Amino acid sequence: MESKYLSRQLIESSILESYSFKSPSDININTNKKNLEQHTERYEEIFFHQLKIAPSMFEGKRVLELGSGAGTLGVVLNNWGASGVGVDLNPKDINRANETAKKLGYHKNFRYICENILDYRSDELFDFVICNGVMPHVGDVHKLIERIKAHTKKGGFVVIGTLELLGNIQRLLHSRIVKLLSRIDSFEEKRDIAV
Repeated sequence: MESKYLSRQLIESSILESYSFKSPSDININTNKKNLEQHTERYEEIFFHQLKIAPSMFEGKRVLELGSGAGTLGVVLNNWGASGVGVDLNPKDINRANETAKKLGYHKNFRYICENILDYRSDELFDFVICNGVMPHVGDVHKLIERIKAHTKKGGFVVIGTLELLGNIQRLLHSRIVKLLSRIDSFEEKRDIAV
C-alpha cells in the first residue's frame, strides 16, 4: 500500500539540496546592523501587532524553535530576554546560527542543534514552542504536532506560522529555478531560461 505522505528521506534530501544553494533564513544579520533592525521590526510586527504577544512576555522564558534555520529569530528573542534551543535539519544554517550567536554574544543563551525536528527529544519543557513556515516541509504533520505538544510546558504558548499556498508555490518554483541555473555554465543559457 502506498503512503499518502512522501518518504521522509525524499523530503529531507529535497530540502537540503534546495537550501544548499540559498537558505531562506540567510539575511546577513550578523554583519549588517540595518538588516538586524529591519528583522527585529518585522518580528515585533508579527508578535506584538498580529499575535498580540508583547516582546516583554519573552523576558526570562525558555523557547524551542523547531525549524530555526540560521537562527534569525533567536537573535530577536535574545534581545527580548529569552533563551532557548533552535533545531533545524540544515547543517549550513545551524553552523551559521551558532556563528551568529557567538559573534553577537548570546551563544550562552541560545544553542542550535542540527537534527530533524521530528526526531528532537529533550527532557526540558519550554515556555514557548515556535514552528514557523515548517509544515509544508514535514512529511508527517501529525508527528510534528506531537513533538510540539511534548515540549510545551503546561500553560506554555505554541506559535505555528504557516505559509500561504501561493507563497509556498513561489518558494518551490524559486528553489527549482536556482537549482537549474546553478547547473548551467553559459550566461546565454541562463538568460534564456530566466526570460
